Amino acid sequence: MRQGTMKVDMVMPQMGESIAEGTVLKWLKKVGDHVEKDENVLEISTDKVDSEIPSPVAGTIVELKAGEGDVIPVGQVIAILDTEAKAGAGDEKPKSEPAASGSGSKAGSSAPEVKTETAARATPAAAPSSTRSTAPAPSARATGGTAASHAPSNGGTGGGGIPRQDGDRFYSPLVRSIAREEGVSLSELQSLSGSGRGGRVTKDDLLSYVDQ
Repeated sequence: MRQGTMKVDMVMPQMGESIAEGTVLKWLKKVGDHVEKDENVLEISTDKVDSEIPSPVAGTIVELKAGEGDVIPVGQVIAILDTEAKAGAGDEKPKSEPAASGSGSKAGSSAPEVKTETAARATPAAAPSSTRSTAPAPSARATGGTAASHAPSNGGTGGGGIPRQDGDRFYSPLVRSIAREEGVSLSELQSLSGSGRGGRVTKDDLLSYVDQ
């Protein structure tokens, strides 16, 4: 986390010593949402664990730097939060005592917030493409990702053809890796009742199925 005057960068955390990257599974918050410190902002997946990531500070999300499904290196910025909103609200009280200046200060303080929010909404769409092209990924995972994006209908032929997302279901890199190693097909994954959030198939679900 790198902290400036009023803006705070939220970065992809390191979930273990050997973990170099993480996949954004789902954003739980959107641009413009206010979050409290330690409130969960997104879900990520690594080769070892799926986890919810909390906000490092209380503030308003002004920009999302990665999209769902993007593979992001550890330490890279994934979101920007603005802590200025609360500070600005507190500063309005002493300035509002004179009747004439009160309205002026409110108008002045509201204008930059609208500009910041508009700029933030304009940028996230372009950000994921640049991050995706630079993020390092093992060749095996890259092959799985290509199959998912170009030929999802062929994903049921074997473990190597399992897509990242199948309808409403998202398969984490760890689950897809285990499926490839164990030869579990897409149709077999679809038949499993996942214990994760939203019915997602977890590592333990898949290992229990393989051990049967």
